Amino acid sequence: MKVSKNIVKVLTLTLAMTSVLVFGNCVNADSSTSIIRGKGRVETSIESSKLVDSKIMVVASAYSFADSLSAYNIASGHNAKLILVSNNTDLTGLLDDVKPEKVYLIGGEASLGGHVVDNIRNSVSNVVRISGNNRYETNEKTLKEANYTKVGVADGRNYPDALAASSLLKNKGLGLQLVDGSKPYKVKREVVYTYGGENSVKQNGGKRLAGDNRYATSEVINKELGDGVEKVALTTGENYADALSAINLVNSGGKVSLMLVKDLSPNQERYLSNIQSKYIIGGQLSNETISEIEKARNFKGSILLKGARTNYKCVFIDISGAHLRNSEFEVYNNNLKEIESNLPSGYKLVSDVNQIKNLKSDNTLNKIYVAKKDIIVLNNQDEYNRYIFNGLKNGLETGEVVVTNSIRPNSNLERIVDGMGFTMKQKLIEGHDQFNKMSIKMSVRQEYYTKEKYDKDEYARNMEKVATLIDNSGVRNLKSDREKAVRFAQYLKVKYPYNKDVHDHIRARSPYSITKYQTGVCEAFTYTYNQAMLLLGIPAYQIEGTDIDGVGHMETMIYCDGQWEVFNVSGYTNWCEMDHNDLSQISESDIEKKMLVVENDPYSEGLIDRVDQDLSSLYKL
Repeated sequence: MKVSKNIVKVLTLTLAMTSVLVFGNCVNADSSTSIIRGKGRVETSIESSKLVDSKIMVVASAYSFADSLSAYNIASGHNAKLILVSNNTDLTGLLDDVKPEKVYLIGGEASLGGHVVDNIRNSVSNVVRISGNNRYETNEKTLKEANYTKVGVADGRNYPDALAASSLLKNKGLGLQLVDGSKPYKVKREVVYTYGGENSVKQNGGKRLAGDNRYATSEVINKELGDGVEKVALTTGENYADALSAINLVNSGGKVSLMLVKDLSPNQERYLSNIQSKYIIGGQLSNETISEIEKARNFKGSILLKGARTNYKCVFIDISGAHLRNSEFEVYNNNLKEIESNLPSGYKLVSDVNQIKNLKSDNTLNKIYVAKKDIIVLNNQDEYNRYIFNGLKNGLETGEVVVTNSIRPNSNLERIVDGMGFTMKQKLIEGHDQFNKMSIKMSVRQEYYTKEKYDKDEYARNMEKVATLIDNSGVRNLKSDREKAVRFAQYLKVKYPYNKDVHDHIRARSPYSITKYQTGVCEAFTYTYNQAMLLLGIPAYQIEGTDIDGVGHMETMIYCDGQWEVFNVSGYTNWCEMDHNDLSQISESDIEKKMLVVENDPYSEGLIDRVDQDLSSLYKL
């Protein structure tokens, strides 16, 4: 297989050091770093597929990591392109370009159906669907189709270990066997490796490759892969969507490794310094981490930049403002590697490449900013917004992050959080020189009534359940935002009853009432609806007032196809009389019926100004 020469939307950042000094040895340090990403998980997948030269395509849902991981077996076994899609993805352009001879569909109609499948079947005569009753049956069928006799075993309940294993599996010619790691299992093939610790896969089999966490496990797997790696795919270990697209690089030919990244560890930096071509997959890595990857690529061993020998006096400054004890040192010729070798234990470099290049040599004590490795550092407003917004999809870490002094709290993010049933407070704390701290706190909006506290893991589990509601509602098959918004409102109204006992607070007005207890009052319906809209990329915001009887009421203000509208998404008290599979019982007029009385007309200029059009721009991050 060959790497395509025409990769669209790939930003290549190349440093060619034509002559370097290495304490007596001359080294070729040419290297390149490419960023492959689209506007979202689907476009990122399509862009990464252009790395693979093949007439076979494997298509799986971008919203089901288990099916996508199992798709690896077919993609690897048949040297195929892996394409992750939603049910309304239009693949016409890609199908016209590739002209595939065969397409595999991985997963059932519920996760992979609708327009995208019709699109494929209209263009390709040889289409094969592989699916089972659950993720493990589907996985077994992909192994059988690809004729694997030996496998590596990973936990099918989560994705990081299985994803990190793909490069080693490819190199060794092994299939990926997914199991329920909490239980004993039996497989039909020889187990060569088990990926992850006993908390992931309890049963032993073959050689176990595990670290203390997903990143350390990734390092152990790459060590097992050995030398001679030509390319490395770097991707987030926090979100599977973009990360799964890294499988295309693994299938692109040559010896490829895959590294899960959050903050580069010293081991990861050393590993990267010896690899020629690096591919950052997706848009989830921070600018700081990308900068660290760029720095790592410039060095093999101790390299000095070409030019006269110049001394620079430096001192490490903790971004909290502390002058670290015994941290003054000298370096030569802006030698970044030497600067990093002097880093205090447990610290990472925060100063960027440009600052290192502009060190002064006139006896000035140059400040080199550092931070403890576990501290999150955000460098600009877009990066800060993206950090919060992605956290709202997957579970936001609370506490303090370090921000550059250009970053400010974003009130529109707080509006989004309010509409989802939570409260977020951002407080800027003046710090030192170029850096401040931002305190981020989350709480349950109706905490006074429900007695709930914000918990990141519980929040993440809820969002997974909401994603399942989206799948079950069939909205992914629809094209326009308004169609999706109306259909999901119909789905909530038909499937879940209004809680007549409004004083049963946990089942009435919690942000988890619908997903936990399958009932709620107007607040709970609005919260769940807005959570779903966040995942669908449709701006939504709660609006409050009273109904026509003077009783407090909440509805959703939603931005559909270029305009703001108010939707009433609450369920009905006559729910028991309804056919819960017939969404047509709820007409668009039922959803558009404004029960809300507010001081200002919802469409008035003042209210729209308050909501702010910038709210919609956040969904494009």
